[in-house]
Amino acid sequence: NARDIVEILVEGRGPRWARLDGPHAVVFIHGEPQGPVFGAFVDRHHLRPLYVAVTEDRVYTASEAAAVKAMDPRARPRLLRGGGYVIVYPDGEIEVRGLTEAKMFPEPPKPPAWAVDASRMSRTELNQALAAMLERTGYAAAYNLRGHRYVANGLGPGRLELWGTVGNASLNVASGLDVKIYGDAQEDLGDSMEDSKVVVYGNVGDAAGQAMRSGELHILGDAGNRLGIQMKGGVIVVRGDTGDYLGEFMAGGTIVVLGRVGRYIATGMVGGKIYIRGHVPLSHIGKAPPRSQVERYIKAMAHRGEITMEQMYQALQSQTVDELRRALGGKFDRLAKLWGVLHVGYPQAEYRYLRGDEVEELEKILRAHIESTGIKLDVGELLEYKYTVITAAKMKH
Repeated sequence: NARDIVEILVEGRGPRWARLDGPHAVVFIHGEPQGPVFGAFVDRHHLRPLYVAVTEDRVYTASEAAAVKAMDPRARPRLLRGGGYVIVYPDGEIEVRGLTEAKMFPEPPKPPAWAVDASRMSRTELNQALAAMLERTGYAAAYNLRGHRYVANGLGPGRLELWGTVGNASLNVASGLDVKIYGDAQEDLGDSMEDSKVVVYGNVGDAAGQAMRSGELHILGDAGNRLGIQMKGGVIVVRGDTGDYLGEFMAGGTIVVLGRVGRYIATGMVGGKIYIRGHVPLSHIGKAPPRSQVERYIKAMAHRGEITMEQMYQALQSQTVDELRRALGGKFDRLAKLWGVLHVGYPQAEYRYLRGDEVEELEKILRAHIESTGIKLDVGELLEYKYTVITAAKMKH
């Protein structure tokens, strides 16, 4: 059936382990005796985004949330996570995997009377209008954004308010901007932004806050993959969930996630700090190989006489990378290549209550988040939770 086909192509579960490789987002129609089956899916690492909206009588899918809204302004597009799919059968049954949950957000304020209507403008005209307003009064506003790309790139300083769906690669290299987005933002928001504060009253797509230098990014909804990739400084706070590769190649700054997270967290991390409320399995941190592969390699090392049988037994019982390192001693370097992190090291992760200095740091971040968003949180209660605290590996010199 259609689900079998999708799982073969996405997961390699089938004859000869056939699968699609590389970045892809697929929309298909599959013929069955009962009628056509409609479906869509994305690659496991979510290198190509796909948005889905389900209404009473239709299912929409597109590579941009704004494209879904263009087909039906009432639709509420949601992001498919890596390896996710949606399948619609002839009888109307819908099967989904990896579709982010719908979230409710506060009713936005009305735009000021002088704000520009972005639906009547090209992206170039919109940016020219925003730049002129910022230069003239230090305050710019636009409504009816419909996926306009490159919004306010390189602009600042000043205050900016946007209503609608902000398109790909917006607020890049922004400097000194105080931004509020009443709606969703698509991929690559805030790349290399500096000394800016961005509040999103909605969801964001992949790679938000990439190479962020300083400032604040506050997200009330969910975030896609690679949030904070190559982040160098500043603070990111997410009230909702995040996708895979959170904090990938992170070099500085702080990320706080109050919801759920994906896999491969902090892969290649060399600096900064990540706070995740609740317990995150160690298997979800870093780009760890499958446990079965590690066990086979350990047994092969023992078979070749590279480690003793006692070392093998201790290594097979290990639950963390540090335990593996202690069990194997100097031979761990032979195994470490499975992670591909010989020169970077493996991120340090602890699930625990916060220490005194961390309580002060997180309290300051959360209170600034409340002040910036205007939406309440019980800070005292949040500080009482256990967190998964992730930092970069301690390098040996």
